[in-house]
Amino acid sequence: MKAEANEPLSAEVVLRDVAGASAVRQWFAGRGFTTSAPAGVSFSVTGPRSLFERTFHVDFDEDNRPGRDVLELPPPATIPDAVDVVTFSAPPDFGSASY
Repeated sequence: MKAEANEPLSAEVVLRDVAGASAVRQWFAGRGFTTSAPAGVSFSVTGPRSLFERTFHVDFDEDNRPGRDVLELPPPATIPDAVDVVTFSAPPDFGSASY
């Protein structure tokens, strides 16, 4: 089951070198992502599902989709070296999942 291409997603960009945070944020912004301010060794990026799929050369489906489990995307070759991984966290495993 394929989700909507416009479905908004957010991921955490984990840096291996915080000194490169500005260049990495510019890299994502230049591709159409919205970026948050850095917090420690990471910052968030938000964009439509189709933008993540195009940027990271992935195809999200029922077995491979953000929000189901922890999902890590290797950084694209063109991204600055300061990036360690881009990750989607799994939803909390408590309470109702239907809100």
